[in-house]
Amino acid sequence: MSNYKPLSYQDFSKRYWKRFSNYNHASAYAYVTVTAPEAVQLAAELPLYFLNTTKGVEFIALTGLKPAQCALIDKNGQWRTRTVPGLFRIAPFRLLPMNGSQPDQKVLGVDLDSELITESTDLPLPPDHEYFFKPGTKQPSEAVQQVISFLQILEKHNAKTQRAVQMLFDMKLLERVSHERLAEIPGLMSVNEKRFNELDDDSFIKLRQCGALAIAYIHLISMNQLSRLIEWADDQVSSVPEIMDIDALFKGMNDDLIRF
Repeated sequence: MSNYKPLSYQDFSKRYWKRFSNYNHASAYAYVTVTAPEAVQLAAELPLYFLNTTKGVEFIALTGLKPAQCALIDKNGQWRTRTVPGLFRIAPFRLLPMNGSQPDQKVLGVDLDSELITESTDLPLPPDHEYFFKPGTKQPSEAVQQVISFLQILEKHNAKTQRAVQMLFDMKLLERVSHERLAEIPGLMSVNEKRFNELDDDSFIKLRQCGALAIAYIHLISMNQLSRLIEWADDQVSSVPEIMDIDALFKGMNDDLIRF
């Protein structure tokens, strides 16, 4: 499990982070929130759905068929497709809501449980490590500033995407997914094509103006990738080695041959 804590000089001035070389940090995620701009490319490789949560409806890329199990990471820890969802490209960082602030005010959080965090003080740092703060100052390092900029852009796109997705939900254009292979992902929703095709002109225009129309089309196009995800998930299960039956292995052998 992740353990995110706001980045502060007091807590992280003597810590460093390593740039990830694989995607094992995403292994416990069966889905990830995505934005409309990145969804255009993701739709050609992953099935995109809607997730009804206590915080509202989210636009997601499905990356597994079972909770806390990602099927998009190969045996070498690499991502199986060319396009990687943005939130998986910024480990070990994440934007966090500020306590007692407006919902749109966020701070940079760092996953303290991540294997990418180290407290080594050996100098100079290895090439694949980065400072959290500029040496001798309380200013975020250049690498951290780049992460902040990327997350700010992602957050801006996410806010617009969520508003558009919420309109699809409010217009009752989303329905629960009934596919048997997706039964273990609660809250999963898809566009009801019959209702979508019967939209009146005014509703159609409203959806187009807020970007919801494009999201609906992207979602429908991405459905062709579900079979691909199922193959990866099944391959992941079949590649798990069987547990050796020790009793069966030594059955019938003379007990005198094995002494401890």
